[in-house]
Amino acid sequence: MTPRTKAWLAVLLVWLFGFCPAVRAQQQGEAKLGYQITALPYTISSPGVYVLNQDFLNLNLTGATAAIKINASDVVLDLNGHTISNTAAGAGTLAYGVYAADRTNVTVRNGTVQGFMTGVGIITTGASTASYGHLIEKMNVNACTYEGISLVGNDSTVRSCQVGNVGGSTTLGDLASAYGIELEGTGLRCLDNDVSQAAASVPVDMSFAIYFSSSSDAFVVDNCVFAFGYGLYFSSDSVGQYRHNLATGMLMQGYVGGTDAGKNIVDSNGDGVDDDWEVKYFGTASVDLMAAAPGCGGITNLEAYHLGLNPNDFYNGQTPALSIVDGDGQTGGFGGFLPSALTVQVLVAGQPAANAPVSFTVTQNGGQVQATMSSAPSTTVKVKTNISGVARTFFILPESLEATCKVVATTGTGNNQQTITFTETVGDENATVHTTACSVSNVISTLNSDGSELLTWNNNTDDPVPLWNTAPGGGWTLITTLPAGTTSYLFPRP
Repeated sequence: MTPRTKAWLAVLLVWLFGFCPAVRAQQQGEAKLGYQITALPYTISSPGVYVLNQDFLNLNLTGATAAIKINASDVVLDLNGHTISNTAAGAGTLAYGVYAADRTNVTVRNGTVQGFMTGVGIITTGASTASYGHLIEKMNVNACTYEGISLVGNDSTVRSCQVGNVGGSTTLGDLASAYGIELEGTGLRCLDNDVSQAAASVPVDMSFAIYFSSSSDAFVVDNCVFAFGYGLYFSSDSVGQYRHNLATGMLMQGYVGGTDAGKNIVDSNGDGVDDDWEVKYFGTASVDLMAAAPGCGGITNLEAYHLGLNPNDFYNGQTPALSIVDGDGQTGGFGGFLPSALTVQVLVAGQPAANAPVSFTVTQNGGQVQATMSSAPSTTVKVKTNISGVARTFFILPESLEATCKVVATTGTGNNQQTITFTETVGDENATVHTTACSVSNVISTLNSDGSELLTWNNNTDDPVPLWNTAPGGGWTLITTLPAGTTSYLFPRP
């Protein structure tokens, strides 16, 4: 290497490490390069890369000062994975962990700051145009009594930081709010941060996880905020968009101001599910997430949420095809089961829909349905299809002679709901009344505990009333003829 080449290299190194903000990204991971910070408090007075080379766990800074004060622009401060702790100063501290005012192109990254009034503060004492190009990243800021991170400036970013347990200052009086991340300026980005827990002493309407004031062209993406009064708050003079954020455990509101660009979640009760989803499908944010989703064939409500399904719609917007396989148009004895089960098949896009929910409901002239021959009877039963998309129920005819009964099978919800109707007839092979329509109507059979059967009816004529029984091999046999005006008859049931 020639002397001239060495000279050019020396100039290049000075430029790289002393003045060029563009190489900050290249310096990530090169924590051992740069000016070493071996004692605190420390003041940075010239551009360059500065590296913390140890933990500082026993600071006790109470006044309006800073552990590290940046009095220059074009600075990279790398905490190198170390911790600066000022918890010994207590809730009355006025100190900053890292402080810079009216600077440009300042980066603070890769470490923990705790126990200060403000953990990291890059601000301006005048117009925000005097402060721009900043980056705060990969910082863990906690137990700060007023602000975790405060960034005032244009075209700046806070990303991949964790901020927790903010608020509780005993010296700020009425100003003692809590701000996880507070930002002000134009072209700000707040990305992939985790902000949690305002101090219990802070009024809920004065605690903000992420707060924008006097800002424009702001973007807020992929942040998770927990347990503040407000999650993401844009003041009335701020403009920005937010997308794909999660606000959980908010005591006031998840999002205020700004423009919702989609996929933002509010989870007020901390159950991990978007309140909007719960209210949309259940009418409340208090949902038993481990319960079976009503329309999803056995999966839980929580699983339906993560799969992007409507928990009340097994078909998730698709329209099923419902058809009768067997059991329609039967005749049976009153009070007994029909010979064949009422059977349907469900198809989706031409394929059998296994585990699909189907309900059978009695809609005309009584009777009951059962999921199995031994289950409890009801006017409505819900069953699921088998692997062939087939579902069935067993129908018990009513205690009414010559009644025509209807049972409706239903699957799907809303506009995709499909129904089909079974029509069944009572024609008991045991004792029955057979008359003409002009003679009697509304015949009702009641079985008594002693085995007798009471028949009642409305008499529509002055003619005698014939009583018939089914004859062996078919047809009818006359039992007796009752006097005109008779409306009941009692006889033992064979």
